[in-house]
Amino acid sequence: IPSIKTSVRRLSEQWGREINAPAIKRLMKNVKGTPVDSVPALISFPTANSLSQVEPEVLNKVAGLGYRDKYVHDAAVKVAAGELDLGKLNALNDEDLLKRLEAFRGVGVKIASCTVLFAYGRLGVAPIDVWIDRIIREDFAGYDLFKVYGDKAGLVQQWMYYWALRNGSGVLETAMTEARSKASA
Repeated sequence: IPSIKTSVRRLSEQWGREINAPAIKRLMKNVKGTPVDSVPALISFPTANSLSQVEPEVLNKVAGLGYRDKYVHDAAVKVAAGELDLGKLNALNDEDLLKRLEAFRGVGVKIASCTVLFAYGRLGVAPIDVWIDRIIREDFAGYDLFKVYGDKAGLVQQWMYYWALRNGSGVLETAMTEARSKASA
């Protein structure tokens, strides 16, 4: 996650545009006590058109994308050319949206699931990465508990991830059991 944040920040700084948002700066001043003049500039993520005009190697050099440079460039070219309308994808159901995203070069199940959860706000999709897979195997004897949570599975996945990150493996089953008993009391 830190490397993704760094790449997004670098792409934005290089090819994004400054956002004039005085209300956000005032809010930051009020919340954090930061003088408005020292609030950093807000910068948009670059448009697909701007990214499509940059060679993959340059994307990698500037943003540290590694092997993903060609995938980012390919997606940007498709969006800029109108081959891919990200807004229209929102009309698809979760299953079809996942399949459509997985059809793109470099997008597997986990990346598609993360995109559906975070970019499209589909809370019923729970991405399974190494951490979550380990939790399922070690704490739930391989049982896919996300089925139980249905349209809230993505929220549960996030809770599980941060819980395991802070507390280590083996504690989730106890915490979930305690939460369920409290909820039913």
